[in-house]
Amino acid sequence: MSQARQKWYGHRCLCLRKLVECFTLGYHHGMGVKGKKSIVVLCGGDSPEREVSLRSGRGVYSALLERGWDVELLEIEGYDGLPKKLAPYHVVFDIIHGGPGEDGTLQLLLDLLGKPYVGSGPLASALAMDKYEAKRLFAAKGIPSPRCVLIEADRVSEALERALTDLDPPFVVKPRAQGSSVALHFAKDRDELAEAVGEVAAGYGDVLVEEFIPGRELTAGLLEDGQGPMVLPILE
Repeated sequence: MSQARQKWYGHRCLCLRKLVECFTLGYHHGMGVKGKKSIVVLCGGDSPEREVSLRSGRGVYSALLERGWDVELLEIEGYDGLPKKLAPYHVVFDIIHGGPGEDGTLQLLLDLLGKPYVGSGPLASALAMDKYEAKRLFAAKGIPSPRCVLIEADRVSEALERALTDLDPPFVVKPRAQGSSVALHFAKDRDELAEAVGEVAAGYGDVLVEEFIPGRELTAGLLEDGQGPMVLPILE
C-alpha cells in the first residue's frame, strides 16, 4: 500500500471509529436509536474499492460487537437480491466504497425500502462521488480547489490539448468518480499526461486532470451527529 493510501486509510479508520461512537450515542440517518436494534454492517460490493470496504466493514462490525450491539456482518459481491437480504434488519451501516454503494444508488434504494442507515442521503452521496460536480459546488460557495480540466472518455484528444493549455505541469490525473486514490497518477509532461489519461479513460470513463499543488496535505473529516456538524481531528 502506498504512503498516500496508508494516510487515506488511517483517516478513514478514524472517521469510522468516530461514526461508531456517534451511533452508540443514538444518532444515525433517519432514526434516533433509543435502544438496541438489529444492525447489519454492509460491505464488499463490486467496485475497485472492494478490499478497502471489506477491511472497513470488519472493523466497524468488531467495534459495534464490543459495544454490545445486536449486529451482523453482510459481505456482498453484487446487488442482486439485496432488498431480501436486508429485510431482517432494522438499520443498515453502509461501509461499501465506490460504485452503487457510495454514489447515491444504494442510499436511494434504502430510502425506498424505508430502511434507516448511517451516512449521507442519495443527493449528497451522488454529488460527493462526482469529483467534477463537487468542485463546481465548492466554487459556487467560494471554496477554492485545484484548477482542473474534465476529459470525457469519448473526447480525449480534444480535451487533452485543453488541459495542456490551461494547466501547468506537473499534473494530477484521476477518475471522475472513484475514491481511495484508485487509478491516481502524477504526470510530469505531455507524454506522461497522455499515457495516464488514456489508461484512466479506458478503465474508468471520464477523467479529471488537476494542477499539482505542492505543500502539506491536511485532512479534516466532518460528521453530523444529530446536534450539528462535528469536525474530526485534523490529520496530516
